Amino acid sequence: MATLDFTGASSTITNPTNASNVRIGILEKVGFGLGDFASNLTFGFINLFLLFFFTNVYGLGAADAALIFMLARVLDGVYNLILGQLIDLTHTRFGKLRPYILFGAIPVGVLAILCFTNFSLSSEAKFYYALCSYTGYCLIYSTVNTPYSGLNTIITQDAASRSSLSAYRLSFAYTGYLLVSTCASLIIAQFDSAEEGYFYAIAIFAILATILFFGCFALTHERVQKELSPEDRKLKLSDIKNVIFKNGPLLQLSLFTLALYQVYTMWMSIAIYYLNYVMAAPEFISVFFLIQALTAIISAIVADPLLRALDKKPTIFMAMTLGVAAALCQYFFIDPQNKVAVMICVIGINAALTIGLVAMWAMLADTVEYAQFKFGIRKEGLIYGFFNCITRVAMAIGGALAAMALALTHYDANNVTPEAIAGINILMTLACAGFFALAALLIAFYPINRSFYQQMITTLQERTSS
Repeated sequence: MATLDFTGASSTITNPTNASNVRIGILEKVGFGLGDFASNLTFGFINLFLLFFFTNVYGLGAADAALIFMLARVLDGVYNLILGQLIDLTHTRFGKLRPYILFGAIPVGVLAILCFTNFSLSSEAKFYYALCSYTGYCLIYSTVNTPYSGLNTIITQDAASRSSLSAYRLSFAYTGYLLVSTCASLIIAQFDSAEEGYFYAIAIFAILATILFFGCFALTHERVQKELSPEDRKLKLSDIKNVIFKNGPLLQLSLFTLALYQVYTMWMSIAIYYLNYVMAAPEFISVFFLIQALTAIISAIVADPLLRALDKKPTIFMAMTLGVAAALCQYFFIDPQNKVAVMICVIGINAALTIGLVAMWAMLADTVEYAQFKFGIRKEGLIYGFFNCITRVAMAIGGALAAMALALTHYDANNVTPEAIAGINILMTLACAGFFALAALLIAFYPINRSFYQQMITTLQERTSS
């Protein structure tokens, strides 16, 4: 398979040893954060509203919606494995990862809009249109987001800067989510029909997302690069075996991610149902999401000094404990009509989730160096493609579980029963507590701590200079 070279010219190769000492400035951190700001303008909108749109506006049954989410995300997961290989063979004057952000920005916006476009179709055709539009969005979103996710590994190898980049990423991600969660309902309400409201709301966010992706491309730089030799251009099964299946830290982090993303996906999918039916307070939607998103932004900022002070794994244990306690408290001790008490628990759950995600992305970057340290192979694309496959499968499971739980409780938008309301409440609380606890258990044996990471970097520097 040939290397992709859009210009025919060799790109500048920077010595990884020098890159390990680069402390990233604020402007580039902001530029990096813009990528996840842009991502969450469409991805956040879809996570918050697409299931509700499918069942309450578009007219799909909950079981059909569950099938669409499962099929699309599983296909997306498989696609990420292929995409990871393609990324590792990419070599352009723009770099290895940034070209995907540049050329994928517009298609992401277009596919997001199509997900909320309601054509006059038969029931069967509606199902297939929803499946195709959502699958198309997932694939093109991955084409941008998977390379973006790996960008911090080749911006720098400085551990402190990487943790800071992860904090900026999550802070900006939740800022985008804040914008969507607080403004989307207000935009939708300006239109006579929900169908029109959703269409124009996603169109606004999609256009803004495209502009911000261009900003991310312009403000970031790739420093940790490697010239591709003829051997590098070959896809070897031994590379896949070593980089992924013998990469113990990557596998342990992947299991942790499977559990943590169940909280993320179910909570995002079910929140609007919880507000409408458990709290019986649809007028509280904007305030609810405002507080939730502000919590996430503050938590992402707080995560950076926590990671510096405690290291990654202890920070995760602290966060998961908080998540379990808050979710159990919300179910057993809080009256859903008590908005203040509910929001205190929501703050705890979202703080735990956000801190866990910041630590997760910082830890993933370390697994790239682990593979290079252990096997002499550096393949960011392969690792991030595999990991994003894991996140997509996790979201497929979480989204399908949420929709299947609605179907099992006989949820009907026209006749919401007490059984359905009880199921929604369990998904928002007890299910989240269980997955927080499982996530803590699964990360317990993750081996890369601060001293081990520094040992890896020192060894890699010595190999390069020798």
